[in-house]
Amino acid sequence: MVLQIMFRAGLLGLLLVLPWSSRAGEKPDGDRQVGKLVLEHEPGKKIELSLTRARTADGGLVVKVVAKGLGPKPVPLVIYQGGGDDDGVGDEDVRGVVLKPFELGNGIKGARIDLTFRVPDGKKKDVQTDTTLIGFAGKPHKLLQLTTERARDRSKVCRDLESTELKVEGTDLGTATTKQVEPALGDDDLPIDKSCKAPSGAVKKVYRWEKDHFVDPNASDDDDGDD
Repeated sequence: MVLQIMFRAGLLGLLLVLPWSSRAGEKPDGDRQVGKLVLEHEPGKKIELSLTRARTADGGLVVKVVAKGLGPKPVPLVIYQGGGDDDGVGDEDVRGVVLKPFELGNGIKGARIDLTFRVPDGKKKDVQTDTTLIGFAGKPHKLLQLTTERARDRSKVCRDLESTELKVEGTDLGTATTKQVEPALGDDDLPIDKSCKAPSGAVKKVYRWEKDHFVDPNASDDDDGDD
């Protein structure tokens, strides 16, 4: 009997000091605020935006933006959810999440959220930034999602870089994508790999405004228009 009491007491003490993950799976984080913005989305109409990030029990990631001021209650919008048990971006892959305003033209402002992460199925130093544009007509909603930054090692002596600029032109969204390289240099300060070059100029594209979001006019019916 005494042995049973000692065993139970010892087990209880062990459970109290063990981390949560060793008892019932990893404990998920609550929403952590990683960005905040007061935005006058229309003349005389201000909203308060809060960007949050949470780690799920399986190591996945949930990124949300919460808008206050559009109605009697805060309205959340999930920007990204994935990773963990699937092949998507998990919490440990994230390198940064940024919230900032974005000009939509005609005195209307939206928000831009940049999620930078290590590419899960890529090489160790492969990094990518996916951008989500948000509008606030009625409620927060996604206008467009696309990749705006890429960086990857073409080889040990050549790194490829890609950057996309976004700008509203009239009612449509114009993009301009440029490519650059970072070559490793030899003792003569010249690229070791002479083929480590990037095309000159920018590749331009236009996303057409349709109802309440931007669409790729060249996308198929099965494509949602995201890059």
